[in-house]
Amino acid sequence: MLWSLILFLIFHEQCHGFKFTIVHNNDMHARYDPMKGSSGNCPKGDDERGLCFGGFARVATAVAKARAEGPTLFLNAGDTYQGTSWYTVYRGDLAAELMNMLNPDAMSLGNHEFDDNIDGLLPFLNKVDFPVVTCNLNLSKVPQLESAKRLMPSTIITKLEKQIGIIGYLTPETKDLVALNDMEYYNEIPSINAEAKKLLKKGVNIIIALGHSGYKKDQEIAFSCPDVDVVIGGHSHSFLYTGDPPSTDKPEGNYPTIVVKPNGRQVPVVQAYAYTKYLGKIHLEASKYCIVITILYELSFIRIRSSIEKKSDGIITQSDILTTIPFDNDLYITRISGKAIWNALEHAAAVVLSWTDGAFLQVSGLHVVYNTDMPEGSRVVSAEVRCASCTVPSYSPLNDTEYYKVIVTQFILDGGDGHIMIDEVNPERLRMQKTVREAVNQYLQHHKFVYTEVEGRIEFRAFLESVTTGSAIKLISCLENLLISTVSILLII
Repeated sequence: MLWSLILFLIFHEQCHGFKFTIVHNNDMHARYDPMKGSSGNCPKGDDERGLCFGGFARVATAVAKARAEGPTLFLNAGDTYQGTSWYTVYRGDLAAELMNMLNPDAMSLGNHEFDDNIDGLLPFLNKVDFPVVTCNLNLSKVPQLESAKRLMPSTIITKLEKQIGIIGYLTPETKDLVALNDMEYYNEIPSINAEAKKLLKKGVNIIIALGHSGYKKDQEIAFSCPDVDVVIGGHSHSFLYTGDPPSTDKPEGNYPTIVVKPNGRQVPVVQAYAYTKYLGKIHLEASKYCIVITILYELSFIRIRSSIEKKSDGIITQSDILTTIPFDNDLYITRISGKAIWNALEHAAAVVLSWTDGAFLQVSGLHVVYNTDMPEGSRVVSAEVRCASCTVPSYSPLNDTEYYKVIVTQFILDGGDGHIMIDEVNPERLRMQKTVREAVNQYLQHHKFVYTEVEGRIEFRAFLESVTTGSAIKLISCLENLLISTVSILLII
């Protein structure tokens, strides 16, 4: 089912000259099938009744329609990887096959393309038939990527009336979001500017920055890169819209967001939310812009990592586990001080209200109280630790100087999401026999029935004063349930 809402924003001067269209999307996160609601599943028959949205087939149909209407580029701003059991099982091979069917003119890398490290990206790069552009990577220490034919800083589109340069970029924060590797990153703006100069010398008429650094950085690029004419972004899952939105999604800014450069030039910045829910569409001219927004599929779907939704039959399937826990990390026991744990909780508090909240720590064996109204670094009000040797559970205040054994994933132990979970003076790490997913499977098989409850592990005092009681209870329940989301995990033992 397809809803289209078209908004024309025509600048003061009448449009004339070379015209072309860009359709774009980002952060599809393996949403190959249509979806319904937050569960991500579209039950049989619901799609035919217009109750589902998205999926690669709809994207392909919309892109083909746009291409049939006139000169059109289809650009993708990264994060095709990760988010459903389709990816968890078939990885980059299936992602490449399906992206080849969509046939984008260019794609930028997203941080999730590195979720399975360099070796997990290579099958994708070796299979795709289109350029993958990212200009701010130092590949000298990763020769496998340096020799990948489809990975390049930029590409030149020659099929239209004028030469159009596409420069890719990726957030340097990726180094903290993925497993440790030898990839090095440069800042986006100087890298884009340097690549733009090379394209101009080759006779390129129009330069598009296509990348995965978030809405804020996209606007900075539009302002600080003098040769860039259009910015197409991703990573922050920003829903941009002008006027009354077609669904419950709240616009983060206008579509397009117009950034005025120091010389007075106006640059449109666009992004298309995530999960194949929307396809952005913008009509452009070589120097003046006529802008059209096309929006698809009206039902909402939020978050990369799905919850385990309660079904009528109460069954939790392996597909539920794969979707909820896409990162099957090894588990390690480490030994760190109470002060290190406190610092980790403060780091988690710094990101809890941001869109990139994967660094927020789920905890077990702790009672933590946060006050998000306090300045960064002072948001942990209290932290209590459960007695590991007591028959009846009891809690005592976290002791800065005492050492505690903690179970963490290898990703977190290696410094993922900016966490420090190993003692510098006396490091200790012991690999456990099971991975995260194996441990959860064993737990479910052993218990047979799972009853969720609010245990008081995580509490937001000041923040909860601004929401209704029902919403507050729901929020705490979501934060406490280990199976709700595959964010960072910290268990005190």
